[in-house]
Amino acid sequence: MLEIKEAAQQHLRKLLADEAPGTQLRAWVRQAKTPNFECGMSFSAADDGRPADVVLKFTGFEVRVAPNLMVHLQEAVVDYLPNRLGGLLKFDAPFAGPDALGPEASLADRIQWALDTHVNGELMHHGGRVALVEMQDGPTAVLQFGGGCHGCAMVDVTLKEGVEKRLRELIPELAAVRDATDHTAGENPFYT
Repeated sequence: MLEIKEAAQQHLRKLLADEAPGTQLRAWVRQAKTPNFECGMSFSAADDGRPADVVLKFTGFEVRVAPNLMVHLQEAVVDYLPNRLGGLLKFDAPFAGPDALGPEASLADRIQWALDTHVNGELMHHGGRVALVEMQDGPTAVLQFGGGCHGCAMVDVTLKEGVEKRLRELIPELAAVRDATDHTAGENPFYT
């Protein structure tokens, strides 16, 4: 079932207050079970309700979901992360991305899976992405940033406080991560 943390609920109520009466929220999943999956929420018109929708009730609002997407939203969590620009909704849906790899999968494969399913969704909010380039002794994952993370002034914080922290939570045997990106060549960084 979709969980929306209290901070995210407060943010959504505030956003809905500025919309036309009857505006609804819809949770969606695109390209489920692929490395390019996306999850999110959007506004929809009051008359956009579809009879088969699953309606999830929260204090002060409802979220509509197409029934075929509910399987991808098991254990999904929406949270609100404040930042200098106001904040963003973080949508973590572990059953929307590629299926988890078994214990026989290589460390490199498990790291790329974790990047695809747990990290790139967060970086996408800034137009960024990250991929595994190679593994080094240690074991150390060497990563390549792209999009809005390529040349971003905050990439060191993103690497250490976001990407590395999350990867090490998911893959405890990973010792470190290293950024191999030439950030002087970034064309559209999120922060300059």
